[in-house]
Amino acid sequence: MKKIIFSIILFLVALLPAHATLHTVTVSNFQFSPQTISNVVVGDIIEWVWGSGFHTTTSVTIPGGAASWDAPITSSATSFQYTVTVVGTYNYVCSVHPGMTASFTATATTPVVMTDFKVNNNGNQTILKWKTSSEQNSDYFSIKRSVNGTDFIQIGRVNAAGTSNVERAYTFNDSRVTANKYLYYLIEITDIDGRTQFSETRLVRNASAASKIIVSITPNPIIKPGHMLLKFNADENGTMQATVSDIQGRLLLATTLSTAKGVNNGHIHLGEIAPGTYNIVFTLDGIKETHRIVVK
Repeated sequence: MKKIIFSIILFLVALLPAHATLHTVTVSNFQFSPQTISNVVVGDIIEWVWGSGFHTTTSVTIPGGAASWDAPITSSATSFQYTVTVVGTYNYVCSVHPGMTASFTATATTPVVMTDFKVNNNGNQTILKWKTSSEQNSDYFSIKRSVNGTDFIQIGRVNAAGTSNVERAYTFNDSRVTANKYLYYLIEITDIDGRTQFSETRLVRNASAASKIIVSITPNPIIKPGHMLLKFNADENGTMQATVSDIQGRLLLATTLSTAKGVNNGHIHLGEIAPGTYNIVFTLDGIKETHRIVVK
């Protein structure tokens, strides 16, 4: 019996890619970073690494047959690894903090080797360029764009080579650039059998967009117990300062939020602050923005 079980394990391992990729998610300041990972293939490993706070990584909806997980990510449990064994989309949360959600999508490998994926923006358009070193029965490339790094829409399609053993170069121009400061792009590869695989996600700064920090504050008005969720832009990894003052200018709260380049999600707990109108000032990369919030 032991020999049979050992043989089954060896068979299952043989089905996984020989070189698994490790995808790292930093858990810090009420956000998972990156919030979504698209280029996961079966056999890869997702690793959550503690940055600050007290959090968990807890599966919510996962593909049938996949193992669920629920692990603390804290100063005393600083990492957790999960090996992906089933194709599909995995959604997970921090069970401690509302609104702290993330996901990754796993596909099977396709016989297309994609290399040198680059994205550049000049304000009027974004130019995507990529190469393949080999293709087997490839059908087309779907170009997808997101303004938050999570929700992607298809904005175009480029025909693939079919079968090729030489380097191929492709390009796509996105001339419908939105007003958002940051744009995310990825490419979905589809072969003639309908199998799909995703590229890595590329982040680009929209040269024509305004340099504002805050994208949204929700809810506003804020209902007790005073949890305020933020979506904000950052030009680099670092920290952002936030101060809350009353209308007379008296400082009530000061806090620091960690930042990652691109669009960030943040969380500020206002505690037992009295109902009223307040000014909150955000300072990041030498820029200050003042927003008004209402607590009910």
